[in-house]
Amino acid sequence: MQFFIPVITMLVLALIIHFALARPQRKREERYALMVAALKPGCKVHAGGGIYGTVLEVHKDSFVLSSAPGKTKLEFDLQALEGLDGFDVRSERRRQKDLRKARFQRQNEQPSGTDQRPDPYGLRSPKGPHL
Repeated sequence: MQFFIPVITMLVLALIIHFALARPQRKREERYALMVAALKPGCKVHAGGGIYGTVLEVHKDSFVLSSAPGKTKLEFDLQALEGLDGFDVRSERRRQKDLRKARFQRQNEQPSGTDQRPDPYGLRSPKGPHL
């Protein structure tokens, strides 16, 4: 019995660490990844240093922000993105899921071409050629 007390204590501590530290960090990372995926020209954002503005361009690892329309252009690293106006994690997850589903359906559609023409002689039937 005395062997199980330290083991149970270690398990409880591991669970506390998981739910107090690791899980919230993973949720923040997921939220940030969804926010970056939703970033597009015309979005209103909050960048590092307290700068608010509208996105003009999005590059692979940076974005260009206009804080005063037509006057100022600032380029930021994607890591400087702090907030996206009107961003909702749940709706973005749903949008990403719908995009993946549509992509999967497009991949599984039958290719057009010779396979779509009718077969008057029954040579391409599911049971094989009729000879």
